[in-house]
Amino acid sequence: MKFTRTARRGRLGTLAALALLVAAVTLAAPAAASEDDLAADAVVEVIVADRAELDALVATGVDLTHQVGRRGGSLVAQAVVTQEELASLREAGFRVGQTLWTQADTDARNAERLATIEAKRQANRSLRARSFQAAADTDTLIVLRSDWFTTVDARNDPAPVQSRLS
Repeated sequence: MKFTRTARRGRLGTLAALALLVAAVTLAAPAAASEDDLAADAVVEVIVADRAELDALVATGVDLTHQVGRRGGSLVAQAVVTQEELASLREAGFRVGQTLWTQADTDARNAERLATIEAKRQANRSLRARSFQAAADTDTLIVLRSDWFTTVDARNDPAPVQSRLS
């Protein structure tokens, strides 16, 4: 069983970073993803008994993140896989745990990001639409203090900055 890395190399870094984010900031228990959600790349847990099994997982050529931890006496590695690779891992006898990240999660985060950007743009448009002249007509500026500033070496600065009350 041989997996190619070149097709997914650019996406691996992004998916690995997202997997780290999911692992670090878990607000609720992740919902189990169905096999249909794995049409594109996904980050899944692969549970192995020991270091030798982990080395066998690495030897398959499947893309792994840098996250390897212990849970209940087993090692848990995170793999970036397609549906076909996931089936191959199961056929090879590897135990697959939770699905941590799918393309649907990425699509949802992108939609959330675009909605936030549009809301900020709308807020900026309404701010610009407000009449600043009307605000200037009603606001009053009261000068509490006026200072005269000059540089230490007045020879190099022919026009010192001045401030005067009028």
